[in-house]
Amino acid sequence: MLAAAGPKRLHIVMLRDIDANRPGKLFTKGVEQNASSRGVHQGHPGHDPHG
Repeated sequence: MLAAAGPKRLHIVMLRDIDANRPGKLFTKGVEQNASSRGVHQGHPGHDPHG
């Protein structure tokens, strides 16, 4: 499935209540730790890492 062309969607169902910001922050942290700074921010037109 990951090798298939086109956009992917991930649907997560939490088993307990958590703060909505936590998963997003953890996901972003993981991506930043596993990619170059340029690669992480590429494709985010509104994001200016120098601003």
